[in-house]
Amino acid sequence: MNAAGGVPLPWADTVVHVVTPLFALVDWFLAPDRLRTPLRLTWVLLLYPAVWLTVVLVRGATDGWVPYPFLDPKNGYAFVAGMSALVALAFVAVGLVLRLADRVPPRRDLAAAPA
Repeated sequence: MNAAGGVPLPWADTVVHVVTPLFALVDWFLAPDRLRTPLRLTWVLLLYPAVWLTVVLVRGATDGWVPYPFLDPKNGYAFVAGMSALVALAFVAVGLVLRLADRVPPRRDLAAAPA
């Protein structure tokens, strides 16, 4: 049995919300010498979440399925927009903290990488 709006795989929530972030954190510490995306290209990283949110909202409005209760159109689109904005702000805040932490040790910049 799955929760309303959930995915019928019992392990999916753990993989998406626990295992993957832990692996990302470990990767960030263990592989510090990576290319950094220039700030002027950061908007590209927002394309996938924007398309994903659009698909979820269309699907929620048409067949009622949403992966998270706060994305349910039955709550009203103002509520969904507010919650989506809060999630986006949380991701931006984490990104800024990581960007500031990225200054020591300095990493190679993607814009300065040889082609």
